[in-house]
Amino acid sequence: MIFYSAAQHSIQEEFTYSADILSIAALALRCMSFDNCDCRTEKTMSALQSVVTRILSNVHSDGTIGDLNTTGLAIQALNANGDLVPPGSWDCQLSIGKLLEGISSGTFDNPQAVSLVVPALENRTFLDIDMLNCSTDVDDLPFVARGGLIAIDPVDPTEMFTISSATLAPHSSPNTPMSPSPDQLITVNYTVMEAVFNKFTHSLVLTVPLGSSVLDVMMEANYRSPAIFSFQSVETPHGSVVTMISGVTADLFQTEWFFVTGQHVSINRLEDYQPSDGETILAIYTLRMFPRHWPTH
Repeated sequence: MIFYSAAQHSIQEEFTYSADILSIAALALRCMSFDNCDCRTEKTMSALQSVVTRILSNVHSDGTIGDLNTTGLAIQALNANGDLVPPGSWDCQLSIGKLLEGISSGTFDNPQAVSLVVPALENRTFLDIDMLNCSTDVDDLPFVARGGLIAIDPVDPTEMFTISSATLAPHSSPNTPMSPSPDQLITVNYTVMEAVFNKFTHSLVLTVPLGSSVLDVMMEANYRSPAIFSFQSVETPHGSVVTMISGVTADLFQTEWFFVTGQHVSINRLEDYQPSDGETILAIYTLRMFPRHWPTH
């Protein structure tokens, strides 16, 4: 019941969790609610209903659930818990349509992102894994290797041929200022907080182009005041992970740099989240724990 206790506690806290975190909780709680599971209790079902309701609160009019990157997993969670989704509260086909648009535009460009989308398109979820017979599947999927995209010939698996090499557009250099169009500017309040030892809180109001990502905002802050807002990040299959800001390095095991909006909504992919005009972005150096304890300021 450890997972249930954590899930129930997070529901009671006055924090807004992202759609993907809620979706993972909904899938796990669904496992715990199966008839043959000893974990099935009234409290489990109550927690599951609460999580599903919170996922539905993240559904937007265009079909996205949270944002485009969290929509695939959220579709899985809602499909797995279809009996708890009120009629008319969610249009599955509209959400599927947004995924197809994202595929066409190249949004899902890493294996982790694709793994969340494919089950949703097949009307399956991660809970169906034990019912799959992978040995009967034809291994005809391309894979990326150094020098290009390699495809396996489905007729003769020993034959491989290069298709092309996908090139990702790099972010602008942290030392290069942004040159926005004057009629497409927004203001973002960027705050960096060291919340483990409460050593510092630094804030900066930035003017950036509409459509800038959080990573773009950080680069602009670094350009404006490198002594305070310098940072380092590493690329992972889950996106960019910030390891250092203002000379404070996270070990990623006990401490981390955690990003939220001013409304305490967690930000998962810094290169994808686009702040709106007047929004506050907080980078918080904190202990890794669940649930997270927010610093006061």
